[in-house]
Amino acid sequence: MCQYNKANLAWVFLIFPVIYVLIQNLIIHIHVSSAVQSAPKLLTLNVQQQPSAQIIPQDTQQSQPPVNQPMVPPQVRSVDTP
Repeated sequence: MCQYNKANLAWVFLIFPVIYVLIQNLIIHIHVSSAVQSAPKLLTLNVQQQPSAQIIPQDTQQSQPPVNQPMVPPQVRSVDTP
């Protein structure tokens, strides 16, 4: 591009991938840091009550039981006799 006197355009094509990667890493960093902040934390009890006890967060969402699919017997192939 430089030989066709398009040096500015060459610099744009050179810098664009670098800017793209920086923006992409910034967006990923924001999502990861917000996920870490919203993760449940272990809570330790007072040392006077029980020295080594920890409260582990429990899943509070109601999980649905799996839906049972009806049993379908395998198909029996009929043999055609000539």
